[in-house]
Amino acid sequence: MQNADSNRSVDIVVERQWHIAPHAIGLRGMGVLGKVYGGFPAYRYRQLGIESQYLRTYPWPAAWNQLAGKLQRGGFLVDAPKILAKWVAGQRQLSQYINCYSTVYRHLFPLLANRGKVLVLERGSTHPEEYWVRLSRAFRESGLDCSETIPADVEDEIQAGHLSHFVVAGSRMIFESYTSRGYAKERVLLIPYGVDHEFFRYFSRPKHNEPIKIACVGIIGARKGLGRLVRIAEWAQRVGQAIEIRLIGPLQSEASKILSQAPRGIFRVLGVKKGYELLNALYESDLYCLPSYEEGFGISVLEAMSTGIPAIVSNDTGGREAITHGVDGLVLKTFDEAELDRELTPLLGDYNLRTQMGKPAREKIENGFTLQHYQQRLAAEYQRMFEIVEKHGSVLEPAWSAKAKSAVVQQH
Repeated sequence: MQNADSNRSVDIVVERQWHIAPHAIGLRGMGVLGKVYGGFPAYRYRQLGIESQYLRTYPWPAAWNQLAGKLQRGGFLVDAPKILAKWVAGQRQLSQYINCYSTVYRHLFPLLANRGKVLVLERGSTHPEEYWVRLSRAFRESGLDCSETIPADVEDEIQAGHLSHFVVAGSRMIFESYTSRGYAKERVLLIPYGVDHEFFRYFSRPKHNEPIKIACVGIIGARKGLGRLVRIAEWAQRVGQAIEIRLIGPLQSEASKILSQAPRGIFRVLGVKKGYELLNALYESDLYCLPSYEEGFGISVLEAMSTGIPAIVSNDTGGREAITHGVDGLVLKTFDEAELDRELTPLLGDYNLRTQMGKPAREKIENGFTLQHYQQRLAAEYQRMFEIVEKHGSVLEPAWSAKAKSAVVQQH
């Protein structure tokens, strides 16, 4: 029998870098971080503050795909998540707990299902079925073609998710998307994200002449609500409100077709911004907008609020959970003319109102969404997870099965 710390050791498997550092640092602070198995070069993770002794990386599939993308050789792309999963499964000394980000779990969990590991699914998005439904709606409402049939890879994700013993949910919206589909509530760890509020410092925007600059940060496409941003642009043109919508991030393939429908002169594509470039882009903006059709949370919501600008988000994003409507931001439901007239007109036309809402936005971050808050929630939920595992021992079943069996017992 190994000691308790060894039994509680947690490995993290991650394709990219998204939010990995606060997670790894939080586990390190608890004394339970095993290894971080990454699909990017090790230096990318070290830059985020993860020490070399915790890192094991296999970046070649991602690097190959990046090269193929630059050469526009789509036929030479490899399945990087699948290759990464096989590499991780072949490691000799995996920890007891395996926390898996992104879509790697679709390949990795079936490989580890019979090896006595506790499989933890880290979700920044809703359940794959819900994700697909929301994505399909985004494409339809943007005037794009979209299949009504759930793709095979999404079905594979759903089945692989059934093997997980725990799900980490970054918002209550994600939590409910899993518990409503048969996952035991006690097995879904609710850990809302946090932001580096010392880096994303408060900045009081000076009053200036129009246009009002609205920032949207992320991978820009149909899911991110680009079609809704076009609606806002059309509305602003009709009512004579001068705005500039600033797209910060890479554009997905469908973005150009959606933007072709937009009024000219309103959208400005800034491309990818990180670090101080992102900070300055937010400082130069008057408002932030995340009109996504599906967004588990959206850390950029917190980053924008931390700098002191109100955030406008759709009701389809978990970011709504960080906003008190009308106090430190807005939550929009329909994006129709009546709602835009009612909600956006006062905010766009009143510098003092934007300033008044920006201050409590910053306070909201300081009081509940810093990295310290995130790591406190992580420690509490992981402690709860460890206790559940130690209570059940070797008879621990997947979260989905546990809920299904519980429902059967209750019915009888």
